[in-house]
Amino acid sequence: IRRPPRSTPSNSSAASDVYKRQIRYNEFMKKAAACMNRNIPLYIIGTGFEPVNFDGCVPGKRFYDQGEVRRDVLTKVIHYAKYVGVRGPQSRDMLVDLTRRADIEVCGDFAFLLRGEPDFKFRERHPKDKIVLNFGKTWGYLYGNSEKDAFDSYRLLVRELSKDFEVIVVPFWFDDIEVSKELCLGLDRVRVLSRIPDDDFLIEILNDAFMVVGFKLHSLVIPACLGICFVPIAYRPKTVDFLKSIGYDDESIIKLSDKGFVRKVLDVVERHKDSVYYEGRSLDLKTRSHKFYTRLDATLHKVINER
Repeated sequence: IRRPPRSTPSNSSAASDVYKRQIRYNEFMKKAAACMNRNIPLYIIGTGFEPVNFDGCVPGKRFYDQGEVRRDVLTKVIHYAKYVGVRGPQSRDMLVDLTRRADIEVCGDFAFLLRGEPDFKFRERHPKDKIVLNFGKTWGYLYGNSEKDAFDSYRLLVRELSKDFEVIVVPFWFDDIEVSKELCLGLDRVRVLSRIPDDDFLIEILNDAFMVVGFKLHSLVIPACLGICFVPIAYRPKTVDFLKSIGYDDESIIKLSDKGFVRKVLDVVERHKDSVYYEGRSLDLKTRSHKFYTRLDATLHKVINER
């Protein structure tokens, strides 16, 4: 989607991350071009789209204002595709604005297919002694534009939560393991996983937790699939995109850069100690997950049948 970089980026983490994303998007365009050139049907399902610049974040200029995205090429790809379904309303609105294709749908994050149809039976055992927390590296790509502030906020969160809960810190990416260990140095009632859990182990950990205080996108998506309550924290726009897809609004989403961030998170955790409130939120998550599971499943069957 982006123009290839004119020169090798500097060694700064932000510049390197932009370069990685350029490679990733250029690889996508190569595959899309191959489909178009050979007249192979193209379906775009469950993807996300977000601005490069937001909230003072510096990895790149605002993409469609500054021409970093080849709008003409992107438009050809999007209009060639037989179906375009995206993660959330933000992705849809941005792609519609860029390409003028009006029938782009919000089909949900692909992870909604993780475990099949959600189980609507409420957990008879309602654990209240453990919280799963996620943290990780962002390479400067986050609300507030300060990894140090994010680290300090989450260390304070871990310290406060560990007064009432056993805190299990679960990394979702290999790059996040060491910073997760650093986050919890010297703190009691805190356990950090030293490896990335596979799906079954992750689901076991989540099912044994009271709720999730996430950071990375899929530390929120996967609990939502299981109907396990979480704090609606957004560390960058794609997280807002997902949260809005399952019914959260701007007032209920807690951005990493919000004033009083730690207090807001702790207030949400406290509110969920009411079992009636918790069960209502869990049922709502399962209902919304079921909607996206059904939509994604139907879309994939349609693709298979058309082939």
